[in-house]
Amino acid sequence: DAEPGEAVLAVAGRRDGHALHVAGILLALRAGGAVFGWGFQLSNPTFLVGLIALFYVMALNLFGVFEIGVSLTSAGQTVTSKGSWSGSFFSGVLATVIATPCSAPLMGAAVGFALTQPASVSLMIFSSLGFGMAFPYLLLTRFPALLMRLPKPGAWMETMKQSMGFILAATVVWLFWVLSARSASSSLPWVMVMFLLLALASWIYGRWGALHRPRSTRLAAILMALLLGAAGLAAGMGNLAPVETATTSSSDASGWEPYSPEQLAAYRAEGTPVFIDFTAKWCLTCQVNKRTVLRREEILQAFRDRGVKLMEADWTDQNETIAKALAGYGRQSVPVYVLYGADPEASPTLLPELLTRKIVLDALQNDL
Repeated sequence: DAEPGEAVLAVAGRRDGHALHVAGILLALRAGGAVFGWGFQLSNPTFLVGLIALFYVMALNLFGVFEIGVSLTSAGQTVTSKGSWSGSFFSGVLATVIATPCSAPLMGAAVGFALTQPASVSLMIFSSLGFGMAFPYLLLTRFPALLMRLPKPGAWMETMKQSMGFILAATVVWLFWVLSARSASSSLPWVMVMFLLLALASWIYGRWGALHRPRSTRLAAILMALLLGAAGLAAGMGNLAPVETATTSSSDASGWEPYSPEQLAAYRAEGTPVFIDFTAKWCLTCQVNKRTVLRREEILQAFRDRGVKLMEADWTDQNETIAKALAGYGRQSVPVYVLYGADPEASPTLLPELLTRKIVLDALQNDL
């Protein structure tokens, strides 16, 4: 068993792996002149298909379709198990890939500020974020008696494992929904083909790749599973087509119109109040705010009563125009909510990332 000090280093290393991995990538992209934001990886359809495949296969594993053998587990842990601290660090690096689609409620401002600072300051900020994420675990390792309250191992663990598969399946559904907004509808049936081939590959490996099978049978099963898996990935990734972007600038039935810097400037010059919703399909917080607050008739009527123009800045494709607009507000992520009053010279009000009806109504009452 690890000593308490080693456990502390392991936990801290894992969380710093999260933060410093993200910091390194974002700073490298910034140094190269790229215009990007937090969660940028989920705007790439090919990357999305890869994540969908990964989580789908992981869900099948948790459902018991196949088991990962000792040798495969050891191979997968070569990097992540080299010493308590370094292994935990790289475990945090791996977990970061899917953990940054949305930064609400507090990280958006910190990340946005960090990316406007010199590299040394940025790394300091990201290290502080890593320490903050690690703190609850550090508390548990400092007071190990709290761990005694955890349930003992038993049959419930198999039920827990299978139930976790539904969480991964829900993640697959969400990622597929994001992909549907980033790719043409003709691409989606090929992703279904990928699902079928990956399921068949997993079943073959689980049925004939187990350790009790003869070596020749296991090798044949592994080879067939790899071929089917590769064919599935080729089907899903090789038939992606870009989604057709709408060119209309008209408002929808609820009064929302696509964001345009020129139209915003025109409204500001006229002294017309404007509310901007910086959002993205892959941002869960954005979608929750939209359905529970911003698209509610009570809120829409409050906007109409005060003559507020509504603009939606959809950043699903990480386009440069919206990225520059976000940078102008000191942000590098969504959601961001901006309210301009009637005075063209007045500074805008930035609302919190997590919205309630009261927050929006109070802003309309106090700032207009």
